[in-house]
Amino acid sequence: MTCPIIYDFGKNTPNFFLSNFYPTPITVTFVIPGAEPLAETYPSTEHAFQAAKTYDVTERREFQNFEMKAWKAKQLGRVVTLRKDWNSSKVATMAALLNIKFSNPALREALLATVPKMIIEGNYWHDIFWGVCFCTDKKHHGEGLNTLGRLLMNTRQSILTAPKENPVVTAEAA
Repeated sequence: MTCPIIYDFGKNTPNFFLSNFYPTPITVTFVIPGAEPLAETYPSTEHAFQAAKTYDVTERREFQNFEMKAWKAKQLGRVVTLRKDWNSSKVATMAALLNIKFSNPALREALLATVPKMIIEGNYWHDIFWGVCFCTDKKHHGEGLNTLGRLLMNTRQSILTAPKENPVVTAEAA
């Protein structure tokens, strides 16, 4: 028996909600060394992730533009003043952003509806860290760590195993 797989989060697919490009506001509280925590709202997880790459408040503010497309935010994220700890914190940052994104009840239910499917961030642009590359030139065909897919499945599992609300306990008089 094989496990069903979701590998396409493209804009014109039913699974677009899994994409970091999916337009859904996300409010993040950034904790920057030596500064007060600052809550900021972004148009998508991609915008928030790219903003998290820098401690420069002015640079981060650019990602809050709700007119900016997610692909443009990704491009802009390549030229920000990178935090020194970015490479060691990017996976934990993505995990935290996904937890925030899927706290939205509609998105949480959509994510839960993917059970028991394996989630693979399939791509054709050679991203073998966040996904699995299915490029046609066979450079990386079928290779990849699938970090985003794994984080999405971890988020789903956390939701499934989270304790439900505490039941009301009443004591009866003896």
